Amino acid sequence: MAFVDVHTQAELDAAVDHDDVPVCRGDGHFTATDSSTVRAGSHVAVHKHPGHVGEITGGVVIERPDLSDVEAWIAYHGIEVTGRGKNRKAWVYKAVESGYLSQHKHSYKPGATVDADDWDGKDRCGGGLHFSAHPVAAQGYCMNAEHYLRCPVYISELVVITEGGQDKVKARRVVKPGCVEVDIDGVEL
Repeated sequence: MAFVDVHTQAELDAAVDHDDVPVCRGDGHFTATDSSTVRAGSHVAVHKHPGHVGEITGGVVIERPDLSDVEAWIAYHGIEVTGRGKNRKAWVYKAVESGYLSQHKHSYKPGATVDADDWDGKDRCGGGLHFSAHPVAAQGYCMNAEHYLRCPVYISELVVITEGGQDKVKARRVVKPGCVEVDIDGVEL
């Protein structure tokens, strides 16, 4: 076993595979999994995800919350919330193809309100309209995206989809004032 300087995730993985102790250098992004021990300098941000059980020494530890809760998901992603009580709305994002159509052929034209005819309210893909916390994240679910929309949905009708990393939600419907077109950075057009 030896201490090995690494500068990329691939080098880190190779060092772990060889039972070496990786020393991460530079300003890159490194992921330590399972029970890996992390030692960091005093000003290094260390993001601890649920499930990591290894020791963390030093650094500034930022523990990611369980995002299966809708309110936690909204807070974590900095989602804009408007309204009060049962009318509270979260403003989430959708990437769509030509003609403002989703892959399931729902129209998300600016001003549109959309209803899911298959709404089930369950934590799973399908059974609702799917949204992301940012246009870039939404683009990952629509590779032929031509338009990005910011859409208001009732928080009471919002479900976090936990399979695949808790990075998207689904809703029963888009409500008034309807979809607003934005650019890839979320800036209204």
